[in-house]
Amino acid sequence: MVHSVKPISSPVPDAWYPTLAVLMLAVGLVITASFFMALDPCSCSLLRVSMFDLTMDFCIGIWKFKSVY
Repeated sequence: MVHSVKPISSPVPDAWYPTLAVLMLAVGLVITASFFMALDPCSCSLLRVSMFDLTMDFCIGIWKFKSVY
């Protein structure tokens, strides 16, 4: 009795890889920006992290990433 071997396949279609890469990069940048903003030595409380600050840090991160590559 010989068992046939099933090939390993990806759980997502290959066409989704660029979209998923950009999405994961964006999520990582937002999390990283919020981490550094929450631990800012000049801030008195963690409540100073606003959506505007997160958005600006994300845009600056994308701009710096594009200028490096």
